[in-house]
Amino acid sequence: MNVTGTFGSAWQRTTRVLLRPFDLGTWFSFGVIFFLQSLLEGSGNYSFRLPSSSKRGGGSSSGFDLKELLDEARTWLSANMSIVIGVGVTVAILGVALGVLFMWLGTRGQMMAIRSVMTGRAAIGEHWRETRTAAWSLFKLQIVISLVAFAIGGPLVVFGLYRFVDLVDAGITDFGPLGIAFIPFAVVGGVLAFVVLVVQAMIRNFVAPVMLRFDLGPGAAWSRFRSAASGSFGSIALFFLIRVALGVGVSILALIVTLCTCCIGALPVLQQTLMAPWLFFERAYGLCAIESLGPEMKMLDELDYYPSPPPPPGGFGPPGPPLSQVPWPQ
Repeated sequence: MNVTGTFGSAWQRTTRVLLRPFDLGTWFSFGVIFFLQSLLEGSGNYSFRLPSSSKRGGGSSSGFDLKELLDEARTWLSANMSIVIGVGVTVAILGVALGVLFMWLGTRGQMMAIRSVMTGRAAIGEHWRETRTAAWSLFKLQIVISLVAFAIGGPLVVFGLYRFVDLVDAGITDFGPLGIAFIPFAVVGGVLAFVVLVVQAMIRNFVAPVMLRFDLGPGAAWSRFRSAASGSFGSIALFFLIRVALGVGVSILALIVTLCTCCIGALPVLQQTLMAPWLFFERAYGLCAIESLGPEMKMLDELDYYPSPPPPPGGFGPPGPPLSQVPWPQ
């Protein structure tokens, strides 16, 4: 796999589709597609602030009595158990329903993003129709991954809470001893998170494109990619390192754009529209990397196949032919 020599090809495709000629409607259509993709992949940075470790009066390092707070919480729960159960069940049902909805829309958006870069077209309606089967297969795969992660991570959280309560009841309230006691939970949780991250990255960048291009299920797509990429472990690792480095730089750029637009640039769809060149390029870069494995892994359509100028603003031009009918150059 060539992960350095494909920069030029990915950038040429980006400029050809988005800048030559420039069309605001095309950018907005790609923004809608990339917004749907973000429902699955997410965006933004999250930070957590840890309590101060300075001691206050010889008590808890946090400045408050954890045991007292725990006792108060138990008393309140005992007195309001019916309300807690009702609210908890309602929130859980709504949370699961919204999570499944976002996952379904996100898988559609992810496949639409891949197809839009493959074809060089921002035809939202066409991509929505033509990715139905592949997106449904990807959605089922994401459901399985989520269930497996929950089956492992759920008990880990429950055991962690029980361990926390036991330690506080035993009089251990300083964050130092509590942190040491939770090191095993943190290690197991970190390993689980890393495994899920690697699996999702492989699916997003390699398996999903192969699924869509060759009309394969997840298992068959993985087998085809693994066979083609045999011996490319180092290149794949370098690919992700490059992606991380580029992602850091683009995150800084996105922050600057957000600040310069008084946070308007952070609005859904508008953010993806402004960042369309990057979002298109990083998808094209991954597809070009797959193509470098050989002619049997061709991912991208020839842009000259489609008529110029591009579809009308909004992307809802006449539907193009299915990918399976697009003639490949010999």
